[in-house]
Amino acid sequence: MRQNKPRCSLFTCTLTIVGALLLTTTLLSHNYATQQHHQIPRPHALRGPASHLAALRDARDAAAAAARGAAAAALVDAVAVTRPPTPEGEAARAARAAAETLAAEAAAAERREAEAAAARAAEAAAREAEAAREAAAAKAAAAREAAAAQAAAARLAAEVAEPIDESYHVVFSTGCSEFQDWQSIGVFSSADAVGQRGVITRIASGCRPGQEASIRHAMSHLPARCRVFFAPDTDVKDHAGRYYKYANKPLGMMKWLQAGSVPPTATVALIDPDFFFLRPLWHDSFDADDATFASGAAKKTPMPRPLRPGTMIAQRYGIGGKPWTSAPGRNGQLAWKLRDYFTSIGRPDSPANAPDLNERSADAFYSIGAPYIALASDWLPIATNWTGLMPMAVARNFGNLAEMYAMVIAVADLGIRPATVDSLMVSNVGAGGEGWPFVDRLPPERACDPTLLDDEAHRLPFFLHYCQRYEHVEKPPYDESNWIYSKYQVPDEILHCPAGTHDLEGERPKKKASRQRMRLDADGFLPEPSATVDAAVLTGTSGRARLRHVWAFCAATRRTNLAARDYRRWFCAKN
Repeated sequence: MRQNKPRCSLFTCTLTIVGALLLTTTLLSHNYATQQHHQIPRPHALRGPASHLAALRDARDAAAAAARGAAAAALVDAVAVTRPPTPEGEAARAARAAAETLAAEAAAAERREAEAAAARAAEAAAREAEAAREAAAAKAAAAREAAAAQAAAARLAAEVAEPIDESYHVVFSTGCSEFQDWQSIGVFSSADAVGQRGVITRIASGCRPGQEASIRHAMSHLPARCRVFFAPDTDVKDHAGRYYKYANKPLGMMKWLQAGSVPPTATVALIDPDFFFLRPLWHDSFDADDATFASGAAKKTPMPRPLRPGTMIAQRYGIGGKPWTSAPGRNGQLAWKLRDYFTSIGRPDSPANAPDLNERSADAFYSIGAPYIALASDWLPIATNWTGLMPMAVARNFGNLAEMYAMVIAVADLGIRPATVDSLMVSNVGAGGEGWPFVDRLPPERACDPTLLDDEAHRLPFFLHYCQRYEHVEKPPYDESNWIYSKYQVPDEILHCPAGTHDLEGERPKKKASRQRMRLDADGFLPEPSATVDAAVLTGTSGRARLRHVWAFCAATRRTNLAARDYRRWFCAKN
């Protein structure tokens, strides 16, 4: 690449600049003289003294000298600009640059050291805080253990003072989820509220070790008659290859009875976890003629008084006598063909194949569900048979009803024909065969009266089976949080300790806001329904359904809040 050469050398450029400056000085002097020639009168015309002319000459000479000085200064500057840098100047600049670099690096090192020191201090503070938290947790754990030991001692003292009656057992089967934890608290709480005697046992199936430890420790805070039994998970699978969780109910019952902790003569009532007690269940609960009632085919089943071996009392359900029909069902349901089944296992003469049993006649005895009530001596063969029939029943593809159908086949195979009644529980406000006539006889203006649950003048069913959705008639136009009740919409946070207390089970993880439509008040309970309602809207053509809805809504809401209060009583300690 061609480089441009300078237009002049240093010497040439300097001479050129000096010449230009001298020429400029000469021109300035000539111009000044010309101005004086035109402005100053001739000597013969001067009016002032001769000294004035001398002053003018001195001024001219001074201007010329100033011009020459300026030219010399310009020359010096030009030489300085065009002079090449010396080695001494380059070294000085390099030294300055190196010094600046070292200073910047030193400042950066100081900043890094300060940041590292701050990080070390933060880590030390975090370790101290973690150590403090661990110490607090250990202290809280020790306090929980001490409280549990104290509670156990108190329960033992209570048992010594008033032994637990082992002649009556209420049992319910659950999984190990938090959803079924609060339902279990609901069973224990409502049983306590109505004065239920005897033993109440939760059979928890398929728990992981951590879940089992948590439930076992939680049960240590409840009254001693509230117990838990841990059962293995089922291995029965449905047609889609999924584990059939409802098979845990018969398997858990069988394992519990095989454990041998229940006297053979004891009465055992099997309920579901979504049952609230409304009144106590006992040996004499069915002695009076007006204690229960039945309708339709259920009237043909005699009531055993007292309960004896080979008998059972059960709630009527609308499942019919499907296992005794040879026709296939809908939606891929297979025909039961019980005769062929029992013949294939070498028992063609099973009582389930009795000549008088068909779909219609079986509806009188075997269209049943929980509560199932029988003696423990009968329950062990029932549960064993029930467990063995589960694979066959599930293969018929009847969904969650397979467990109920396997139950009635197991009972029929043992020759037991249950006494079927309507009044053990209520659930679906539009269903027949339930205990709703008790509710229908209530004064409409007292449908939401909380004292009804304790008023012996108005008989109620034994249980509210809250598997349905209930609505209050006085509902706002948009907000659904205060006028519906559904077990699937109850926020999980209802079982948490309030401010100023701590959970004896340890701190539960903080939950995100529930997606459930039901909401809790500031105190952590469901909004308390008003005790007064407009009786006019609970009468007339559609008034009966409204009365049932309002009563069930209020009863379920209050029983849930009671369970939350009992949780706080059993599990929460003041700070």
